[in-house]
Amino acid sequence: MVGKLRPRRLEGDPGSGRALGCAHPGHRGRTVYLAGDSAYFEGLREIGQPLGPELALLPIGAYHPESFRKVHMGPDQAVQSFHDLQSRWLVPMHHGTFKLSFEALDEPARWISFARSRQTAR
Repeated sequence: MVGKLRPRRLEGDPGSGRALGCAHPGHRGRTVYLAGDSAYFEGLREIGQPLGPELALLPIGAYHPESFRKVHMGPDQAVQSFHDLQSRWLVPMHHGTFKLSFEALDEPARWISFARSRQTAR
């Protein structure tokens, strides 16, 4: 327990070797999902069904070349994760600070805006 927060560690994709994140039950039963440095995996649907976190903090950087997606999600996968988690709000993180991969520093933010607008248009 951290203050009034009770973080719950959630397992990630067994193939990545990384824990996916934590769910934080918050004020009045609201839940925040904080993904660690993680890749997309279909188990997010299973996390979303019982939790339905209102807020999802998801990483969107360091995804190029394609092989990096085994441990990092791209903006398109963050939008898919947001839907799988059944969240109301998406806060993109882990982008635009350090050059860790081959995409431009500003590409993840531009791409997530585009990906989100495409999802809304459907």
